[in-house]
Amino acid sequence: MNNLHRILVPVDLSEASAGAVKYAAALGAGEVHLLRVLAPRPLDFAMIEPVAADPRRVDRALGALVDFRDRIGARADFRLRVAEGEAAPEIIRYAEENHMDAVVMPTRGRNRIERLLLVGSVTMKVLHALKQPVITGAEFEDHLPPESLRRVLCAVDLGPASERVLCAALQASRRFNAPLSVVHAQTAEIYEESWRETVRDRALRKLEELAAKLGVQADLHVELEEAPRAVSGLALQLGADLVVLGRGASDDLIGRLRAHAYEIVRLCHCPVVSV
Repeated sequence: MNNLHRILVPVDLSEASAGAVKYAAALGAGEVHLLRVLAPRPLDFAMIEPVAADPRRVDRALGALVDFRDRIGARADFRLRVAEGEAAPEIIRYAEENHMDAVVMPTRGRNRIERLLLVGSVTMKVLHALKQPVITGAEFEDHLPPESLRRVLCAVDLGPASERVLCAALQASRRFNAPLSVVHAQTAEIYEESWRETVRDRALRKLEELAAKLGVQADLHVELEEAPRAVSGLALQLGADLVVLGRGASDDLIGRLRAHAYEIVRLCHCPVVSV
């Protein structure tokens, strides 16, 4: 979060992507790349008339992208790009080949109800595959930095990646001069309160050791419930405007985006940085 020279925002000219563009511009990056991906042309089949090539298709799409940028009114060094193909692979390819420092994408469906129920399939594929930080959110414009960024909440699982995730959260906290909170959530299938307190105390000691090791000043929280509800609920309770969490680093069948990360992204009221 500290080195945001190039930010990529995939856009489909919708209000949701307009909010993502405004958020990316507010982050103060050196360059904000707006990428519009055009669906591939229909394939030729024996029973279908061949589709004639349209040499002006990209030019018209670029013109629409210029109009979109001008309507938004945000100030940044915008770089406008158009690609053709499947959306997620093109976004991933562009981010990697052009060395983007982060990607900003909305979590959205066709309507408000759908946004509450799922994360868009393109966003999911990018979260799953991309190594760079991905900033996702359903309502970007209510949390524009730096003025609206009042608190950063970092969620850690106390695993090997926790130091990396906490460092990213600390960078965001310092960049926007916002206080930092750290939360660890775990289920405790224990009914005796004394045992629950033991589990909580042990986790809190580990959090304190992690914070001390990295020289982090933050208020620390341990929640004994499922991570998605614990993190999203605490973010709302604390008035956090940004949540930082980690994705998996393996390339196995589960991939980079773990189930908890997916649910946290889906449930949070504010933008989420997945690192």
